[in-house]
Amino acid sequence: MSSSSNHNQKQPEAQAALYGPAGRADYRPGDQIRFRSVATSGQILTGTVLYVRAPGPAIQGGKNHPTVLVMDAGDGFPHMVYPGDVIQE
Repeated sequence: MSSSSNHNQKQPEAQAALYGPAGRADYRPGDQIRFRSVATSGQILTGTVLYVRAPGPAIQGGKNHPTVLVMDAGDGFPHMVYPGDVIQE
């Protein structure tokens, strides 16, 4: 097994450990979408879906959250985006 295929197999495990269990949405990793960012006071950004987190608590014992899209908008940190914040074109 090559090191790149080994890395690709571990990536979903690392993302699940970082963001939570994988989920399903209308968007998949690699899709580019526009969204309203809560982190930037509602600014509209364009980014790439990195991961889709399943509904559930963000922290153990915390309140349940809906599906979350983990987005890369090219500004150095991931944005957590609810599907309702996606801007349909």
